[in-house]
Amino acid sequence: RLNAMEGATMDSMQSIQLDNFSQRAADALPAMLHLLDRTALNETEKKLVEIMAAWNYKYDADQLAPTLFDAWSDSCYVLTWDEMDAVRKAKKPILYPDGWRWIEMLQSYKKNNFIV
Repeated sequence: RLNAMEGATMDSMQSIQLDNFSQRAADALPAMLHLLDRTALNETEKKLVEIMAAWNYKYDADQLAPTLFDAWSDSCYVLTWDEMDAVRKAKKPILYPDGWRWIEMLQSYKKNNFIV
């Protein structure tokens, strides 16, 4: 948004700062939904998935979808790298990949061994 902005003003900068749109969610959620086996879900779970599928990726206070997305994406991220827990438990230093790398892997899941 900053690259596209010409002649930034205090109001235009404030607009960016107050924007509650989540690019992370817009990038990750479609891939997560694509990988989800909805046939394995019960009726309540299917309703929650539909709430997320209809979400506009804005963190509005009256919306349930942002909370659902955060909980789901956080747990998926941790479970993606659960193989690294043995290294951590051995007290060896290890860094987890950045969130953007995980999203990139979700989007190209057929090409890697971590996302199954």
